[in-house]
Amino acid sequence: MTASVKKERVETTMKKQKVFPLIAAVALACVMACSLAACRVSKADKDTLRFVGTDYAGGNLDPSYMDNAAWQLERLGIGETLFRLDEHGKARPWLAKSCQVNADQSRWVITLKKNVVFSNGKKLTASGAKAAIDRMFANEKAKKGTTTPSTYLNPAGIAADDAAGTLTITTDPAQYVDVPAALAHPDFCMIDTSSKTDVSSRPIGTGPYVVTAIKTKKSYTLEKNKHYWDGQVPYKKVIFTCSDDASAKALALQSGDQDVAENITTATDLKTLKDDGNYRVKEVQAVRTGFTYMNMRAGRPLANKALRRALCTAVDNKTICNKTVGGLYAPGVGILPTAIDYGSKDVKDTTPYSLKKAKAILDAAGIKNTDKDGWRELSGKNITLTYLTFSGRNLPEFAEAQADFMKKIGIKVTVKKTDADTHWNKLVAGDFDLANLTWNVMQSGDPQGFMLNFSSGAENNYGKYASGQYDALYAQLKTTKNTAARRQLFTQLQQILEDDAAVIVNGYYKTNICWSKNVTGVTYLPVDYYWITKDIRPAS
Repeated sequence: MTASVKKERVETTMKKQKVFPLIAAVALACVMACSLAACRVSKADKDTLRFVGTDYAGGNLDPSYMDNAAWQLERLGIGETLFRLDEHGKARPWLAKSCQVNADQSRWVITLKKNVVFSNGKKLTASGAKAAIDRMFANEKAKKGTTTPSTYLNPAGIAADDAAGTLTITTDPAQYVDVPAALAHPDFCMIDTSSKTDVSSRPIGTGPYVVTAIKTKKSYTLEKNKHYWDGQVPYKKVIFTCSDDASAKALALQSGDQDVAENITTATDLKTLKDDGNYRVKEVQAVRTGFTYMNMRAGRPLANKALRRALCTAVDNKTICNKTVGGLYAPGVGILPTAIDYGSKDVKDTTPYSLKKAKAILDAAGIKNTDKDGWRELSGKNITLTYLTFSGRNLPEFAEAQADFMKKIGIKVTVKKTDADTHWNKLVAGDFDLANLTWNVMQSGDPQGFMLNFSSGAENNYGKYASGQYDALYAQLKTTKNTAARRQLFTQLQQILEDDAAVIVNGYYKTNICWSKNVTGVTYLPVDYYWITKDIRPAS
């Protein structure tokens, strides 16, 4: 979840003027009470962990609500899954003890650990695990939210044996599926479905912490899970402060107001923290691609392929990646990151940057500025594109910079920055022309689920791209199990997207997490599901 994410100025070296009130107050207190050197390390509090990061869920923790809610549930240390993905994207047992699969990979027997309990003290049984999974599929079918767990797992059947402590999942032997990797997706967090508490605000999970209060778009307050099954929980309380302002997060860390900060996306702030021995910075070449959906619904301007090709040709993403966002993204052509071996390096660039060629494409298609107002027309009407973006992982910088390039070829673009929740709702509703995101392409250990985003008829094909050739190859991918053959299919699928100008590939994101030397045990994996864990604790 997947689903899937902050400045309005293109130049990342310039600081934002808006800083949320808590951080402004902390900064003022630091100026008045002490020198920066004296205050730049987090206040040692062995009872409370203070974590600042982006909230993509809008205060709703029901994994059925949307993928971002499922991700937030796991990132906050409330929810856990039967399996988890390691640093190589491989599924390892977590709440499960083991998984046995038959020769044709159609029957998967998952044995649960015997000591796992929910935060209300209730044991996680096979029936309870099945109920949590069934709830996700039932809510998807009933459209109670936008989460689509069937993107990752589409079982023929699920059977629970409480006496044996096993789940048996049957799948179509003709279809490729890695059930443990699919069940590692946050959509499949184990929650107690029999609990009477509101899942959106008080979900009962198996993680080390329990949510006790939510201030929408401001904070989550968590307390120690007294029934935690996997060892001691180090903190009595966790306060997760919501902020999508990278500079504010860095300042909060330096002022001592926060212990851990997720994704500092300004190069200058990141360098400052790296150069200061009071902080630790971990950077990971994530399996995230920054990309821009183009809305090809009938009647929308970007249903015109020539216009799409011109936009792709007009945008200089190498400069944006290397200069505008300070190297926090690596440029590329294929939609899958080059850090994973799924053929992206073999994709040929059919829309290399050239403003001259972009203008020529438009002229040849009759998309011209006939009324001499500086903006081109399509079918006799001025083209005005709405570009949706939201704070997170440099998305606004990309939107503003790309809009500037598009304006140079006579295409008017209005950038609209919203919060993550509003962005998601507009994306699902098709209320956009361009909309950028940065998504994890390996959400279930393989990019197959991600590539579904461009298959016609798929619910999460938000740009409504349609290609019979793409659909045929994607159908072939679903039934192909040979590794080399799958890689070739991934390469071909990416090339089709490039040739059809179906999406703007912005670059491959390098994620990071920063923390004070007063805490230890912070980890960050390429598949960034795990933020607050039992391993984060006060430094001795």
